[in-house]
Amino acid sequence: LGSTKVAARARLGAEGSFLSQLCSSSILRSQFMSKRTLCVCTGASRGFGAALVREYARRSVAACRNTDFVLVARQLAGLKETAASVTSILQQEGGKGLETRDPVLVTANLVEMAEVRRVCSFLDDNVHWGEYEHVLYFCNAGMLGASHSRALGAQDGAMVQDAVSLNVSTGIQLASYFVHKHHEAKVPKTTLLNVSSLAAIKEFPSWGVYCACKAARLMFYKAIAEEEKDSGIRVLSYSPGPLDTDMQREIRESKSIDEDMQRTFCTMHADGALVSPDVSARAGIELVEQDEFTNGEQIDYYDVAGGGRK
Repeated sequence: LGSTKVAARARLGAEGSFLSQLCSSSILRSQFMSKRTLCVCTGASRGFGAALVREYARRSVAACRNTDFVLVARQLAGLKETAASVTSILQQEGGKGLETRDPVLVTANLVEMAEVRRVCSFLDDNVHWGEYEHVLYFCNAGMLGASHSRALGAQDGAMVQDAVSLNVSTGIQLASYFVHKHHEAKVPKTTLLNVSSLAAIKEFPSWGVYCACKAARLMFYKAIAEEEKDSGIRVLSYSPGPLDTDMQREIRESKSIDEDMQRTFCTMHADGALVSPDVSARAGIELVEQDEFTNGEQIDYYDVAGGGRK
């Protein structure tokens, strides 16, 4: 999408527009009018974001829970694929009386703060917040960016800025938005799921920027949990483990990452030891559904895999 602005895409209403042709703002307004759950996920076009959304759709069907989805990412084609999977899951057991609705797709380059603000404005204008008994925000969008470079070496200032913008600023701004809407609309319960990383609490060579970004975001979400401990806002940072995704492939193919780290990940990939996004998503959503975590804590996939966490 580059520097194309969200507002312009919204007016054009063409392929690649702010909303996909699966829906329109008028449909969104008319459909979101009964007590339901709202799930908003960034980075939902592929990888772990798509897996989280699919798993929450499955849990919604199992719980006979009407859930509306707003999926945000840069690429419309990937969003359409995720939406098709979600719609298929929601319609599997329509006989249970679920009101199945097409997910709403929002294309935006969340590196740009102007587009983040326009996403918030879109939600303000088109979602009837008072009709939701539970709102979930999956803060999943992220990038490695300049994270492949050692501190002593050539750092691309623009890449560092983009990495901080997406991994930190966007996560902070959207989390703050959902906290605000929780109070403004008197939403009974809001859950913020921060997709975190072991890199948020442990240093890794050549990942200095990524570690710093993840640590900053983790601490911000911890602060929210402390500030909102009596307000009905639940905050969980979930580290999904070394996932078998495009981001992992990028790490293995990088020419600037620490050689020992790269060798470890290549071995894990060759041995089939990387974690499936769907498997990790099941563990993460199970934590959200059980809702027994300490507010603001970080939980790693390996803490819960195989029943390790009680």
